[in-house]
Amino acid sequence: MGLLDGLRAGRGGLAVLLIPLLVVVILVLVAGRKDDDPDGTRTQARYLGAITLVAVFVALLAFFGMVHALTDLIVDKAPRGGGGGVARSDDADYRMAARAALLGIAASVVFVFHVRRAHTLAPADGFPQQAAGRVARAALYGACFVAAIIVIVAATKGFYGLFKVVAPSTFGSGNDDIVRQRGISDVISFAFLGLGAAFIFVRSWHWLPEHHSSA
Repeated sequence: MGLLDGLRAGRGGLAVLLIPLLVVVILVLVAGRKDDDPDGTRTQARYLGAITLVAVFVALLAFFGMVHALTDLIVDKAPRGGGGGVARSDDADYRMAARAALLGIAASVVFVFHVRRAHTLAPADGFPQQAAGRVARAALYGACFVAAIIVIVAATKGFYGLFKVVAPSTFGSGNDDIVRQRGISDVISFAFLGLGAAFIFVRSWHWLPEHHSSA
């Protein structure tokens, strides 16, 4: 599927980001065990927290895969093994972009549907207490945690892509023009990923009542 293809295609270890996301989802699903639940909203809060976390980051990574595939179109597709072979086409990039876009759209629809209900259950101006509030805090701080990791990874890879653009012979291997083109692709796509993750971090951070007043 587009997401996993994008993570494996050497978008350089982004698959490791699925591990903290999984850990955060587990923490959300077990949060608030010992808190009172007079309104019976603990299970709903756990469901909404888990599904919104998964949906928003799947959407982000899918759209990143789409952007990376589209920017890869600027890269000359040299024949495998060099020499006089037949140059590869851009068809793989188009297929990847289409699959990733469809996954991103589907995940976005799921996210929007559930985040509206999450805002009703845990509004920033009337944040719930007891079990539901504990679960909501776990989900929001978890979103900040995962988003911060993505920003770090994206910034690292984006700046390394910039190094390839500036000094392709030093920071890449092979034809300098192709290395520079791949560097441009990395800069654009990882900038998109980092900015998207930063937006998620800010929105989640200011949803929390202890930070809402500074929004």
